[in-house]
Amino acid sequence: MMPARRVGTRAMEPGDLGWLTLVVVAAALTACHALLDPDLWFHLRAGREMAQGSGIPRADTFSYVSAGQPYIDLHWLYQAISYQVYRLGGANGIICLQMLVAAATFGGLYRLARLSAPPAVAGFLSVAAVALCAERSHPRPEAWSFLLLVGTQVLAAAHAKGSRRTIWMLPALFAFWANIEGVFVVGLVTLGGYALTRPQDRRLWLTLGLSGLATLANPYLLEGSLHPFVLFSRINRSLPVYSQTIGEFLSPFHGEALHLSMVLFPAYLALIGVLLLTRRRRPELGHLLLLAAFIYLAVSARRNVALLPLIATPILALWWRESVDAARAHRAIMASRGWRWLCRVAPLCAVALVLRYDLAVVTNQINVAAETNARFGFGLAPCAFPVEAARFARAQRLPGPYFATMAAGDFLLFDQPAERQFIDGRLEVHTEAHYAQYLSIIRGGDAWRAAQERFRFRTLVLPTMEAPALLAEVSRDPGWAWVYADDTAAVFLRRDAIAVPLAEVRRESVGTPPWRGATPLPAPGPTIPALLDPRPRAIPWAEMNHGQLFLIAGWPEVAATLLSDAVRTEPECAAPRISLASAAAQLGDLTTAEEQLVAARRLPRSDRVRSRALSTEGFVLLSRNRPREAIGAYTAALRIMTAPDERGPALINLGLARLLSDDREGAYRDVVDGLRLVPSYVDGYRILGGIEERRGNADGARRAFETYIGRGGRNPAVTEALRRLGGE
Repeated sequence: MMPARRVGTRAMEPGDLGWLTLVVVAAALTACHALLDPDLWFHLRAGREMAQGSGIPRADTFSYVSAGQPYIDLHWLYQAISYQVYRLGGANGIICLQMLVAAATFGGLYRLARLSAPPAVAGFLSVAAVALCAERSHPRPEAWSFLLLVGTQVLAAAHAKGSRRTIWMLPALFAFWANIEGVFVVGLVTLGGYALTRPQDRRLWLTLGLSGLATLANPYLLEGSLHPFVLFSRINRSLPVYSQTIGEFLSPFHGEALHLSMVLFPAYLALIGVLLLTRRRRPELGHLLLLAAFIYLAVSARRNVALLPLIATPILALWWRESVDAARAHRAIMASRGWRWLCRVAPLCAVALVLRYDLAVVTNQINVAAETNARFGFGLAPCAFPVEAARFARAQRLPGPYFATMAAGDFLLFDQPAERQFIDGRLEVHTEAHYAQYLSIIRGGDAWRAAQERFRFRTLVLPTMEAPALLAEVSRDPGWAWVYADDTAAVFLRRDAIAVPLAEVRRESVGTPPWRGATPLPAPGPTIPALLDPRPRAIPWAEMNHGQLFLIAGWPEVAATLLSDAVRTEPECAAPRISLASAAAQLGDLTTAEEQLVAARRLPRSDRVRSRALSTEGFVLLSRNRPREAIGAYTAALRIMTAPDERGPALINLGLARLLSDDREGAYRDVVDGLRLVPSYVDGYRILGGIEERRGNADGARRAFETYIGRGGRNPAVTEALRRLGGE
């Protein structure tokens, strides 16, 4: 009889190879998606600088605002490795490396779970961990931290099972980790939790101390080892400018859960609670403290949700075994047909759920449901980076200083190393005040003009969806020439900086036929439950972004044509229909607007898209001269809106609806609040002027109308009102 092979210290069972394959395949498929994360580019830029002999960064040289700021770059080793992979294999090489790291991470996690649980349970818990980590499955240093966190537990578990040598590998692991990312701190916490489960194990405690000392083996020594505690202020709500404005720093319970990882998170917490209550023995103190610490981190910031299952999976596998042992103590349960039926059917259901998850990954159903432009496969995600805009700026040798949004700045750092950027994603470099200034600038208004006066920007690169308020203001400013536009970004050049005349973007140069009124558009198909719908899905990002760009810029006739193409490309997507309804309403085609809103109601919509639909409905109702109904639509939209760029215009239009309903004071409050959020919303000053005139405040009305004219507004009624009020 052949001896049984072993997984960890357990005999290899017939289902092991199958479940290990399912886990590794699920992890690799989840990691196989087009590049989306903008931070990758500043990592590659740093890697290239080191490869060219610049040494490990110690002060910022990438930004003209933060130049000279201390740069504690604990990612330097990750950056050096990633750049060499990118140099050899490009974007696809980076994706393949991410797939290998993910496969190793969750293969190791399965091994840990198998120490306590049978293959089906260990495999299902491991794939559940894959799904919970899916939102963070990007080529980032934290992906390596996930692998090293699992590796820490594998070595500690091997030591607990009697291996004498593996424990001494941990200090070397932490020395490596301290040069990959500051998340090594959670590894030390984890090792401390394991030590608490074996309080008499002096060797384990000694290794914990040596591992902590090993983190000093970084280029910044003690300052580098302590730097993670500085970065923790970004997510612990002590600095609201970060914790309330950056999506990954928000709580997973903040707003609507769109990504599958966030949808599953409450269920995972419930599973932890159930297994804790049904186990037979008292839980280890170390396990309880570890779970409490990682649940706290996960609840504090959604980026930390991925850490929880990496710690919890082996603990839950142990608790599952103890819960089953408790059930087996009751002979009636073990002898029942229901128990035997459950033991046979549950593994098959687990396999079916894992395969259904894989199908949802490869058909992009998870990404579409999350309303993200991530997509399964290789290359770059659609509309993720201003590739063509950067190529245009480079070919035309557009002059600096540049102003670009944070994500665009990341890409330009790598694409145009000769040009320093205003800001990028390195929040360990840029100060809190600088980041707050950036947030004010992209909302336009006085903050934008003050920054322009100070920094003398000459080239702007503005992705469509990152800074819509600023894009709308600049596109109407005669001081700026709009020299490039595509489905991702627009490029503007200061007119006094033009050395060689460049063709400007004009309606006739867009190459899109003008909107000709209502045209037949496909109706949504029958609604199919998500679990039963195997069709590949895709949001028409290119057409939708391109149309949205011209809608923001005030060219609704061009926007309507492009958005119609988006509806034809994907009739089952609500977002382009709602944008088309907005464009059609601005063109006076209220029939098409109402048809598209009705069609959008039949389709799945997030709160974000639903709020846009309600806001568009309010605009249509105002156009129909039904202000009281419009008030209801705008009020409902504001209940679920969170972004200032969306809330500001909605409040201003709500104020207009109140004015038409003869509620002057309510109208004044709403419009003032809206302009405070989006000071670049030019039409808001026209509406404010009308309200002030109705309130009898001639000076206030005159100031509002003059602001409207001064910011590029053109309306004969405003000119007449200024004459009437004695303004210029």
